[in-house]
Amino acid sequence: MKTTDQQNEIILSALQEELVGLSITDISRRTGINRNKVSQLAETMQKQGILTGSQKYKSKLFALKNPSAIHTLLDDIPKPSLIIEEQFRIIQINREYSTRYPKNIPLIPGATISDIPHLSSVQIRDQLRQFLQESRDGQKNTFLDDSGIQICTAVRLNLLGDKPGLIIILPGLENKRETHTKSDPLITCADRFLQIFDRITENPHLEEAYTQISRIIHTSFPDEFFFVILVDEPSRTGTIHTLHLPQDIPNPIIEQVHRIISDPDSMAISDVKLLRYKGGEIILIDHITDIFHQESIPGPMNTLLGTSPFPPLSTMGIILDDILMAVIGMGNSLNHAGSTEYSQTLGRISGFFSITGHLFRKTEEINENKKRYQAEYRNIYSLLTKKTSENTIHSAESNLFKQILGTILDNLDIMLLVTSQNGEILYGNQTILNHFMIQKEDLITSPNIDDILPSDLTSLLIQLIHEREEGEYTQTTTTHAGMESSREEWRWYLSAHPENAISERYIFIGEKTPVSLIPYLICNEPL
Repeated sequence: MKTTDQQNEIILSALQEELVGLSITDISRRTGINRNKVSQLAETMQKQGILTGSQKYKSKLFALKNPSAIHTLLDDIPKPSLIIEEQFRIIQINREYSTRYPKNIPLIPGATISDIPHLSSVQIRDQLRQFLQESRDGQKNTFLDDSGIQICTAVRLNLLGDKPGLIIILPGLENKRETHTKSDPLITCADRFLQIFDRITENPHLEEAYTQISRIIHTSFPDEFFFVILVDEPSRTGTIHTLHLPQDIPNPIIEQVHRIISDPDSMAISDVKLLRYKGGEIILIDHITDIFHQESIPGPMNTLLGTSPFPPLSTMGIILDDILMAVIGMGNSLNHAGSTEYSQTLGRISGFFSITGHLFRKTEEINENKKRYQAEYRNIYSLLTKKTSENTIHSAESNLFKQILGTILDNLDIMLLVTSQNGEILYGNQTILNHFMIQKEDLITSPNIDDILPSDLTSLLIQLIHEREEGEYTQTTTTHAGMESSREEWRWYLSAHPENAISERYIFIGEKTPVSLIPYLICNEPL
């Protein structure tokens, strides 16, 4: 019997495969858990804020509340926006869309972008589909109509289970209401984040991207303490990466803080605190040093941070692939750190870091694969270069051997002919060239034997090629070229062929009777 936690995990896994939602019957069918139990567990998870429930006709559909990290930020985008999955089904719309187009709110789940007036044309759907297939995570593109008017902006993102999706931002109306909305620092922060999203993900290091995000947050919340601690979970240590102080803090203190954290030391984090931050909840602390073991904090840093006017802080862990990557925190001496406002703000801000971390993890995987392919390519190229060099040396040695052998046989008035497996003439010594009145230039193009030699000799050589037996030779009578009255009897011997592992070529010896070399070759090893 599976425990409740195990059944919850099974249900959540099923919903990850169908982000637009499933009915109780569908979940039961996919998981094998009976309908009553599914209904009980799904209702509980809805109350806990893990799932959402919506009525569609007679069925209630349950879906994951946050299928991606950016879902928590969608309402902060000051323009009408929606998230779609790869089948172009709408997963979520933001508050601004509902306010701006109250008469065109799509029925979710079940609606597609065809139900959105701005996106109903076949042309824009085809463009979005191509962008979804060819783009990478974090890539942004703006789509225009034939008149050059903006239709929408799309940002590629990965939903749960690495399923591709798009966040589509429709053009906003520049009116008083929108200007007022943008005065909200959280919305301003989200807007700035989206504007430089593609530049953030181009950074070669995740720490540099975190620095850029921290600057955006500090600019949007200049009166807040804000910090980022990078965590190395395997070693149970953390380092202060970013620490922004409110503008009203005296400059000497700010300069002293920045000077100390500019060369950060790793500090120990207890297993209990690691587990707490991996729970995804907001954790209140009295001071930034509460995150670390006191004995692991360097003296100068402990003194400075202990005497600086730090207020109580709201903190939250940044988790990627079930690994704690960082801890972020913020606070203000004028406001209570445990307020709902801080919780919502920190939850939204954590989305910036989670999205960026996910994209960098994917980029690292791509780069690792690229390095591996490049290494394999270099190995293959090196092997091919080595083999080419060996073949070049072999070819040079082979040519030298043919020339030496040809010269020796010329002195004995014996013909030497070397052909490829296809019957192309690769070499002929001077004796055979003179006998058949062949110019050396005629062999440059590697002509076939039946293009340049008499037909009776060609038939003889082809017969030897087909028989391919060592020591096989035959006898023919040929007429010396240009001397009709002079008939000579020649014997031809196949000295080597590709299958006897001595040569990759056919080597023929032609000797005028009475023969002296061929009997020796037959009685001894072939050339």
